[in-house]
Amino acid sequence: MTVEYRIMKIGDLDEKAYEKAYFLMSEDRKRKADSFRFEDDRKRSVAADLLLRELASERLHKSPEDILIMNDRNGAPYIEGENVFVSISHSGEYAAAVIGDKRVGIDIEKIRKAEDAVIRRICNEKETAYIFDVTGSERDRRFIEVWTFKEAYYKYDNSIDDFTAIGLFECDIRRKTMEIDGHIMTVVYE
Repeated sequence: MTVEYRIMKIGDLDEKAYEKAYFLMSEDRKRKADSFRFEDDRKRSVAADLLLRELASERLHKSPEDILIMNDRNGAPYIEGENVFVSISHSGEYAAAVIGDKRVGIDIEKIRKAEDAVIRRICNEKETAYIFDVTGSERDRRFIEVWTFKEAYYKYDNSIDDFTAIGLFECDIRRKTMEIDGHIMTVVYE
């Protein structure tokens, strides 16, 4: 399977590029971007759409203008009329997108303070032990590592009802996790 992903620092999306990317978005994707209260959130949404459009354009050998990105009933993006699988994410200073021949999922999150109650609520026993095995900023990093896996896996297979059932150590799936400038990104794929 061929999986490709791309990330962008939202500060690299200048006004001209933003306007061009926004213009190419479908009406439902524009509505989603416009629904964000803060400008940086809108920029992250437009940047993720731009990254996905670039990946799809290259994969499908079509011009970016001919790529129609829509949202399914759950709000997840898909490429209209094409047999590819896609996922997007945005957090902090970054937006990310992935495309593949089979199901894919991606999540990027800024590393932030992990609250013990949240860890215990969404993590299973093995994940909780993995996170609590360390302290300080490493505990926060490990929590975000687990969180991005769960989010990416949910985007990969959104039929799962219980977020806690997605186990970092139990799920037999290919994944790539990396740390980028204070953020953790995880891509999952078949």
